[in-house]
Amino acid sequence: MGGSVFRAKTIAIQGAGVSGTGCGKSLIVAILCRLFAEDGYGVAPFKALNLTNVTYVDDDGREYGYSQVLQAVAAGVEPDYRMNPFTPKPLGDGAFDIILEGKVVERNVKPLKMILAFMGEGLRRIVGAGTLYDRVIESVKCCLDFLLDNYDIVCIEGSGPSKLRGLGFFSRLMDIPNMITVKMASAPVILLAGSIDSAIATYNYLDNDERKFIKGILLNRFNYYSLEREIVEGMGVPRRLFEIGVKRIEGDWLKKFNISLEVLGSIPYLEELSNLPDLDPLVSEERIDLNVWRRLVPRLAEKVRKNIDLDKIYRVMGF
Repeated sequence: MGGSVFRAKTIAIQGAGVSGTGCGKSLIVAILCRLFAEDGYGVAPFKALNLTNVTYVDDDGREYGYSQVLQAVAAGVEPDYRMNPFTPKPLGDGAFDIILEGKVVERNVKPLKMILAFMGEGLRRIVGAGTLYDRVIESVKCCLDFLLDNYDIVCIEGSGPSKLRGLGFFSRLMDIPNMITVKMASAPVILLAGSIDSAIATYNYLDNDERKFIKGILLNRFNYYSLEREIVEGMGVPRRLFEIGVKRIEGDWLKKFNISLEVLGSIPYLEELSNLPDLDPLVSEERIDLNVWRRLVPRLAEKVRKNIDLDKIYRVMGF
């Protein structure tokens, strides 16, 4: 790590479905960071924009998203503000602190509609000559370049859905942690989906120049847990037959829509997380203790390794 003339390999995890929120992106990036680190690589997480009030303040007084800290702990590296350069922090009542590169550049901006209305010329006063959007793009590129030059792998987390249309500047803003970052990093994308049809819908929703980055699908089985329990335990169907049936349905969907994407694995139900707060909530007062996370993540990674094809993911990344 560091000193190499070669830049890091990259992989991006983006959410499928209408909202893309709550599909487990933060968790999967953390676990991939752990798996890559166990395989001997120096790994950094990266999320260009993290809209959350659950933040972390490091020894240098830099503040950024707590989920990137958890991901850094999973990777076995020191947290760094460059892992989350832009953090709009909700304070309640529509007010936000605007945090850029770990420093608050504007406090108590409110209401939310004012942020959306004035993210262009109206917010020049926050950062000087350029707009906030210009400054964010510059910071994202600078921070991403640093990580690419100092690690073997950069694991990128998207924000919300892979593509958001129809919300004006907010849609443009949400493109930053998704396809704008992907293009900056030339990163292959894995769609994280609760079902195969949501992955297909998301793929078809992307622009043509964006689809070429989509290289596979990971299915989050959290939502399958109750169905599996009902069929396997309640009806006595062997779990092996249940899995065969699910995979056959998923394969038929991809063939039906003529989409040459491969399912790279599925994330099993992880009971260890059932009593813990969400990794990356929009608004929450709770957070996962770092020592709890250090104890849990090896077990979570071991379970996930058995359920995904990590060799194929490495090939997607160009190894």
